Amino acid sequence: MRGKRILIFDVNWLGDIVLSTPVIRAVRENYRDSYIAAIVPIHYREALDGCPYLDEVIGFNEHTSHRGLLKKAGFALALKKKKFDTVFLIHRSLTRALICYLAGIRERVGYYNKKRGWLLTKRVAPLPKNKVHRADYYLGIIEGAGLTVTRRDTEFFIDDSQRLSLSDKLKRAGLKERDRFAVLHPGANEPIRRWPIENFAELAIRIKEEFGLNVVISGSLKDAPLGSKIKELARKEAIDLCGNISLKELAALFEKAEFVVSGDTGPMHIASSVGASVIALFGTASPAITAPRGKGRYRIVQKDVGCVIPCRKLDCPDNRCMKAITVNDVMNEATDIVTQNSKLKA
Repeated sequence: MRGKRILIFDVNWLGDIVLSTPVIRAVRENYRDSYIAAIVPIHYREALDGCPYLDEVIGFNEHTSHRGLLKKAGFALALKKKKFDTVFLIHRSLTRALICYLAGIRERVGYYNKKRGWLLTKRVAPLPKNKVHRADYYLGIIEGAGLTVTRRDTEFFIDDSQRLSLSDKLKRAGLKERDRFAVLHPGANEPIRRWPIENFAELAIRIKEEFGLNVVISGSLKDAPLGSKIKELARKEAIDLCGNISLKELAALFEKAEFVVSGDTGPMHIASSVGASVIALFGTASPAITAPRGKGRYRIVQKDVGCVIPCRKLDCPDNRCMKAITVNDVMNEATDIVTQNSKLKA
C-alpha cells in the first residue's frame, strides 16, 4: 500500500502507549511507503520520540492547551492542513473521532460504539476489553481493518546518546561503569497500585546484603518523596534518582539493571520493552490484561486476598492486595533471576 498519509490517534496513559507500539509497527509494516504520524498526550510525547515506524509525533492535551470546543476545533483545523487520508482511532473516545471527522480525514477506523458509530467509516466489532490482553485489544482494531499483524511484542526507543547521559548521571551518583545494580520503582499513578515503602526499604537492604548489588530508586519528580523516604529507611543503602532522569534515561537505566521491581505501571512496560528482567507486583490489576509484553523476562507476584480482579475500587481503605505481597515473595523471584543471570554469564 503506497503513498498514503496515515494518522494513529493513540491512548492516554504511558503504559497504554507502550502497549500500543505493536499497532504502530503493524501500520508501518502494512503501509511501508506511507507517511505515518501518531497523536499522543503532550506530556507523554517523549515515549514515541525516536520511534522508527513514525514520521511525526503530534502532541495533544484535552485538559489544557486543547480544552474546550474552540481549542479542539482549532486542533482539528491544524490536522486538516496535514491532509491525512486515514486515521486509526486506538482510543474509543467520541471526541477524538469527531476531531478526525472535522479534520476531513476520509477513512476513520476504530471500535464501534453507539455514540460514535456514525463518525466511523470502518467500524470494527470491539473485543471484550476485560478479557484480552490490552496489546491484543489495540491490535484488534488493526486486524479488524484487514491488516496483517506479524508481531505482538512491545518496544521502547532509546539511542546511545541517552545511554551515555544516563551513565554520566550514574557515575556522578557514585556508580562505576561495571557496577551491577537492581532498580526499585516505587511510584504509580494510583496509590492502590503502590507497594508499601517500608517493604521497598527492606528489599533494598536485603538486595545489598544478599546479592552484593547496588540499589537504584527510580521515579519521576512526583515520586521524589517516596524515593527519599525509602532511602532513609534503607539506611542510605540506595541511590535515589527520582526526578533526576528523563523518560529515555529511565529506559536506559532499566536496560542496564540486573532486575527491576515495579508495580503495574508504565515504567514496568518500558523495562520489559528494553529487555530488562522484571519482577512485577500486581494487586488490583489482572496480569492476563496488563502483563509485560516486551522482550525481557518477567515474574508476576500477586496474592489472592478474595477480591474480584480486576478491581477499580480506587478508594480502597487498606490496599490489602499490595500489602499481602511480602519482601520474601519478591526476594524469592530476585534470587532466581540473579542465579539465572550468573549461569548465563558463566
